[in-house]
Amino acid sequence: MEHIKEVINRKGLKMKFVAKALGMHPTYLSQIINGHRPPKDTDRVALAEFLGKSSQDIFFGKKCLLNKSSQNNQKRQNNHAGLQKKLPFPIPKEEKNAN
Repeated sequence: MEHIKEVINRKGLKMKFVAKALGMHPTYLSQIINGHRPPKDTDRVALAEFLGKSSQDIFFGKKCLLNKSSQNNQKRQNNHAGLQKKLPFPIPKEEKNAN
């Protein structure tokens, strides 16, 4: 299992080149690589095929981007819980509109 950035660097490619070759905006690819945005299924498959790897190798496992997104979400939840302990009032939960 390899991280996308490692594969791109080992192949001597630039992220901008990879993004353009796949019809993606470089910022979108960067967000995927850094775990800030989950890729669309079609983009995930296209990226894996372009890099000559399986989608499984790139997106699932220890260094996987999807796990990284989950870890980022867990950190946010932990930060929220820590903040709640410090405040003298409860943080209101988001309410769903009843429209």
